[in-house]
Amino acid sequence: MKKLLIIFSILALTLFSGCLEKPTVEFKGEKVENLGDLTKVTIDIYVNNPNPLGVKIDELTLDIYALANGDKIKIGEAVKRDISINLGDNNIEIPILINNSRLIEYFIKTKRTKIPVKVEGEIKVNLMLISVPIPISYETEIDIGNLAKEYLKREAIKNIESIREIVKQNNSINQEEIKKLAEKYNISPDELKQLINK
Repeated sequence: MKKLLIIFSILALTLFSGCLEKPTVEFKGEKVENLGDLTKVTIDIYVNNPNPLGVKIDELTLDIYALANGDKIKIGEAVKRDISINLGDNNIEIPILINNSRLIEYFIKTKRTKIPVKVEGEIKVNLMLISVPIPISYETEIDIGNLAKEYLKREAIKNIESIREIVKQNNSINQEEIKKLAEKYNISPDELKQLINK
């Protein structure tokens, strides 16, 4: 009797899981936050569960790539497991940590403060006895304007002695040269003058 009950339960679960629908997944956006040596990109994912009961995501994996001149360079990744999904709409936030040196390297090569990126991954949804993989992919941009500005200012401070030497050799430096140097390091002419006169 117990064996029959177990067999019946397994059959019922199998039939029921076969009737469950695959959730739909949509990217809602991202939030970028500078944490010093790292940049945190929080990916906001919208999951709609059309089933009459909650389901579970066994694993959600995301990789983030910088797109440059036809190349796809991996700059970060994230994994999240055992996520409960309620009936209807659900929002999931996935933080991805990126080393700022990778972003600065991209800025130096391209001189762009907005990095086009591609986010790719997979969601493994547990529909009772069936694990259903859902591929996910979208493209967006990461704004690293503030990070690039901080980097250029550090470079200006690092090279300020050579700039002072130019001033010393010429006894002065005209406004046009000040403007060019300021543009090179993405700071204002007044900021550059203050650094020179320190």
